[in-house]
Amino acid sequence: MNIKSVLQTLIPPLSINYNTAETNEAAYKEEFASDYLGNFLPRCLEVLDGQFLLGPVPRILDIGCGLGPMAFAYAALREAVRPLQSNVSNELGYVGIDIRTDAIAWLRQAYHQRPECLFHLHEAAKSADYVGNFGADRKNTATTWAQSDGTECDFRLPVSFTADLQWSSSFFTHLTPQAVEHALAFVASSLSPHGRAVNTWLIVDAHSCLALASGAADRQLPVDAGQYLTYSRENPLVCTAYKLPFIMEAHARAGLQIVSIERGHWRGGQTRNLFGHYQDVIVSRKI
Repeated sequence: MNIKSVLQTLIPPLSINYNTAETNEAAYKEEFASDYLGNFLPRCLEVLDGQFLLGPVPRILDIGCGLGPMAFAYAALREAVRPLQSNVSNELGYVGIDIRTDAIAWLRQAYHQRPECLFHLHEAAKSADYVGNFGADRKNTATTWAQSDGTECDFRLPVSFTADLQWSSSFFTHLTPQAVEHALAFVASSLSPHGRAVNTWLIVDAHSCLALASGAADRQLPVDAGQYLTYSRENPLVCTAYKLPFIMEAHARAGLQIVSIERGHWRGGQTRNLFGHYQDVIVSRKI
C-alpha cells in the first residue's frame, strides 16, 4: 500500500502552502509530511510506548497545525493499523488548532469525510501572526507583538477532548512570553493522566549560546527581548528563542514536568535529536 496515493486528497496544493520553499509540484507532493511519517510521529509513538500508549492510535492535539502535516500522518497511522483492529472507530481522535483562516478552511474541506478529525480556527489579532503577507520575493512583511496579554493562546475548543499526545512544531518559537504561559496552561488542561506533550523550541542555554557566538548555529539572534532572543525588532515573533530558566519556570507554573530535552541541529556541529527535528524538542507530562 502506498499511503500517499491513498491519502493524496489530504495534501494541500503547493500554491497555498505558505510553509514550503519547494517550487516543483511533484517534489512537493512527494515530500509533504515525510518528516512526520518517517520521524516525528514514530518518535512520538516511542515516547508513548508501554504503559502510556493505551491503543494503537493515540488521541492527538496538534497546536499550530498549519496545513495539516501531522493530521496527514495521523490519517496514515489509522490506515496502517487496520490489521490490528477489527474495525476502526470514527470517534474523534485528532484535533488541530490554528489561527490561519485559509489553512483551517482548506483542512475542513479536505477532511470533511473523516469525522475522527476536527480543525478549530482560533481567532487572534493579526499582530500574533508572524507570517503576515508575502511579496513577490516571499519576504515576510509582518509586524508583530514583542509582548501581549497572552489571550491569543486562550484556545476554546467546541468539544471536550483529552489528548494522549499533544504536539506542536515551531509553535513556541513564534509566541510572546505571555502567550507561552497561556499555551502551556492549555496543554496541561488537555492532557490525559498518562499523556505526553511534545513541543519544539529554540532553547537558549550554555550550548546554544556558544553555538551562536561561534557562528556554528544556523542563525544569528542579536535582539535580546528579555525572556527570549530574536532577530527582528519589527517582527519579533518571526523567531523567539526562549531562555532555559524561563522555559522551566513556565512549565512548572502550568503544572507540567519536563521529562526530557532533545537538542536539535539548528545548533550546528554534530548535535541531533531522535525526532530528526532541527529544533530542540521538549517532552513533558502533567504533574
